[in-house]
Amino acid sequence: MAEQMIESNQPAHSPEKTQRDDGLLNVGNLDEIDIVELWNIVWRGRLLIIAVTALFAIGSLIHAYSIPDQYRSEILVFPSADGKGGGLAGLAAQIGGLAGMAGFNISSSAPNKAAVAIAVLKSREFIRKFIQKYSLKAPLIAAVDWDTESQALIYDDDIYDHSQRRWQGESDEGSAEPSDLAAYNALIGRLSVSQDKVTGLITIGIKYYSPTIAREWVNNIVLEVNSEMKRRDMAESQRNIEYLKQQLNKTSLTEIQAVFYRLIEEQTKALMMAEVQDEYYFKVIDPAVIPEERAGPKRRVIVMSWTMAGGLIGLAMVFAHFYYRKYKNNSV
Repeated sequence: MAEQMIESNQPAHSPEKTQRDDGLLNVGNLDEIDIVELWNIVWRGRLLIIAVTALFAIGSLIHAYSIPDQYRSEILVFPSADGKGGGLAGLAAQIGGLAGMAGFNISSSAPNKAAVAIAVLKSREFIRKFIQKYSLKAPLIAAVDWDTESQALIYDDDIYDHSQRRWQGESDEGSAEPSDLAAYNALIGRLSVSQDKVTGLITIGIKYYSPTIAREWVNNIVLEVNSEMKRRDMAESQRNIEYLKQQLNKTSLTEIQAVFYRLIEEQTKALMMAEVQDEYYFKVIDPAVIPEERAGPKRRVIVMSWTMAGGLIGLAMVFAHFYYRKYKNNSV
């Protein structure tokens, strides 16, 4: 009787993991995984995994080699006037008190001119003028590749007829030419600007299908930024001179007149220096060259990533099919 009571108190099922007749895992301890059973599932579905992986690998190869090569050309510049006070601000330390007597509040702090120039470079108005001046809308939006033999861009005929210089879809009723915003986004996507916080050096780069065009564009960008910043500063100096002359004629105090003369002299110097300087804001340290190595696409990364994704998808399909089949059999 005692033996029967002991046997009846024993658990009917062991908590250890067992294999069910239908092939599914019966796990008493959920922290344990039957590696052998998982391997058997993978082994039985190996053909499907291989097929899906191979399909993704072949597709990624076709896609990777259908993407045209692109090249990056970079130019290294130094902000020659960065952080230096000019014009009215340049005299603050010397004649700030006298300027206050004249009714001016001159601050000794000057804006970070490199930051201003970079902001102008990335601005929609500057990019719009740049694209318009060099006729870059078609190369930015309609060009799809570069013919190395003829050294000419290849255009998408469905977008732009290069021989006729005509956008497809243009008619007398309207133009199919893309907007300035679309061209701006296309160029900004190819433009890179970075500044070393330690040295202050600025690297400006352009990535494009043609290495020669990439170099040409990045050189022109620096040229146009210098020209734009020079134009703005010269216009500001001229306005300041006119204003100071007007204020000079309104006073008879010798001390105040001295302040105005010094301010006018400073503005005249700034105007003269701007006129003779070609590299006004950005001085070129390392000019852009024609790149020999492509910057993209990274075909090896594309193929490896998509092949791995195919393997994981194939593995998921095998497990999904296996457990679906077992669930269906158990529900019958």
